[in-house]
Amino acid sequence: MVIVVLLKDGKLEAVATPSRDVFTLARARDAGICGIFDDRANAEAYIEILREEQRRNGWELRQQRGAV
Repeated sequence: MVIVVLLKDGKLEAVATPSRDVFTLARARDAGICGIFDDRANAEAYIEILREEQRRNGWELRQQRGAV
């Protein structure tokens, strides 16, 4: 079992899945894979790093204004 960090429409999500199914999971959710982790704590920490990067780049503000 691994934790996959998925990105769809600017939203990040950590999802547990058997390691052989990461691409099937991403395809089924129509999402991109940002990372694959052995535990949820590392995946959640990575999500926080990515969210901070989104904030620095103004992603949330542009999304609220409908520019994305």
